[in-house]
Amino acid sequence: MSTRATLRLTLDCDSACGFCGQGSRHGPLPFSDDALVALRERCDELSFVGGEPSLDPRLPTAIARARELGFVAVGLQSNGRRLAADDALFSALVAAGLSDLHLSIHGPTAEVHDYHSGRPGSFAAAM
Repeated sequence: MSTRATLRLTLDCDSACGFCGQGSRHGPLPFSDDALVALRERCDELSFVGGEPSLDPRLPTAIARARELGFVAVGLQSNGRRLAADDALFSALVAAGLSDLHLSIHGPTAEVHDYHSGRPGSFAAAM
């Protein structure tokens, strides 16, 4: 049975979700190869979470390193806006070994999603 770890690279986020417990905290978090190695010893799948991990410039390298260490699946939890706006970034993440994408959609309509994300137009931007 697969076990999935999560790793937070950054607290930075371009949403303002009313339900988020992160509050006003922001900035990158410490990240090391040792952390990936330790996670790999216990898990065979990994998801990068945030904040919004696609805002962290270390993400492509971190995904590639996770694959080098033998993670069989490497995912990304994202609001999708930066990925939708930057084809080169998305292509770089896939080339680095991204295997799955977990999009945060906060309601059945754009109006509901935008309300929860605190960003008008965020639903359309993620599509």
